[in-house]
Amino acid sequence: MEAFLGKNVFDYVVFSDQEELIIDQLKLEAYPTHLVLDKNGNIKKIFNKGSELMAYIDENKSLFHN
Repeated sequence: MEAFLGKNVFDYVVFSDQEELIIDQLKLEAYPTHLVLDKNGNIKKIFNKGSELMAYIDENKSLFHN
């Protein structure tokens, strides 16, 4: 994942190595899982595929600006 992130620019925070949080604490069934949070930390969207996440970001760029 670190090699991939080193080659690709993302304008959002990435927390890697969170399998325990995703599966054990959040009770989601797939790792890795991509969570989109609002400014208050509420989960807005959940994606299991990076391509779906990137498509969502591309379609909603205005949501990801400070």
